[in-house]
Amino acid sequence: MATSTVVAINVDYVATGTGHLDRAICRVSLATGGAVVLDAVVRVPVIRDTMSVYTGLELVDFEGADEFADVVAKTREALAKYTDVLLVGHGLARCARGMQLVAGRDYQSSVDVIDLLRSWNRRFGHWNYYALPKICHVASVDVPRDSSERALAMLAIYERLQGPFAASTMKDKLQQLQYGRGFPESVSRKPTPPDGVCVWAYREDMCTCGQPILGAARSEPACELRA
Repeated sequence: MATSTVVAINVDYVATGTGHLDRAICRVSLATGGAVVLDAVVRVPVIRDTMSVYTGLELVDFEGADEFADVVAKTREALAKYTDVLLVGHGLARCARGMQLVAGRDYQSSVDVIDLLRSWNRRFGHWNYYALPKICHVASVDVPRDSSERALAMLAIYERLQGPFAASTMKDKLQQLQYGRGFPESVSRKPTPPDGVCVWAYREDMCTCGQPILGAARSEPACELRA
């Protein structure tokens, strides 16, 4: 049986408005085999804020950037070099949809780290989604500073999730630290967002813009591990 090629994707966004869904893709990185194989900045016609605390990009970085369609083509070309691609990401459905990647054509299977490690909060009746720095902390992976490092970090996290009990063990640890407030400030503190821009896409109680919440299912699957 052929072994899948694990490719991690990271997609960054700038703010085009004040809502947490007012975003445009600004940078795409792919990594496989411990190396970055694509790192491209996307030209965005209208930028309200570069979201530099998340993207690491400033307006000067967009000078000479590629058109979105060209970056989509480069991404597909990079993935086409491999047979049987297993695509790994954090918020993968949004990444794949935004980059116009199609299962069965651009990749054969996928693993979404954020869905794999989410946990049901019985007290408040919603999902707990863990930011990548918190997952890195539990997985003993260096916290990434930019898009390409995030792609590499997700490769390392995927490797640590292999094994029959690795995912459940990591989820239990995430739950314990979350509920016990045991995460160090370095990974639990959310960067100060740009003035007037909502960044709470997964937190209905924190959202300030009123746009739809991502992952807002209110029912708990019977198979979900409980805290």
